[in-house]
Amino acid sequence: MAEAMKVIRSPDCGHSPKQKLVEDMSVALAGADAGLIDSLTVPELVWLHIGKKPVEGQDAVLSAIRKSGPATEVAIERVVSHGRAGAINGIITRSGKRTTFCHMFEFNNAKGTHVKSISTYSVVLR
Repeated sequence: MAEAMKVIRSPDCGHSPKQKLVEDMSVALAGADAGLIDSLTVPELVWLHIGKKPVEGQDAVLSAIRKSGPATEVAIERVVSHGRAGAINGIITRSGKRTTFCHMFEFNNAKGTHVKSISTYSVVLR
């Protein structure tokens, strides 16, 4: 059985539902949690991982997440949201490699109930 992913959450999300959504979505991406990603996104989801080909459609994004497999740890440093956008940064450890990341999320509405697009910037740390 696989070991549970260690999650170090940001202190930023205490009172903001949109910031909590951003953090939960990022933990789901790191943990390859297809069920949670499915519940937090729209069917037309687009994921642009900078430097790679865009992944279009919720099913395609879920497939890409399953292929990457879960991280062993995600440490979230900062979460912000405003209007129809949210951003988060931190460090993911997967297969012994530490990668710093920033996800930029666009919500489907001003309430921020679901994610409709993700832009990810990442750099493998040495």
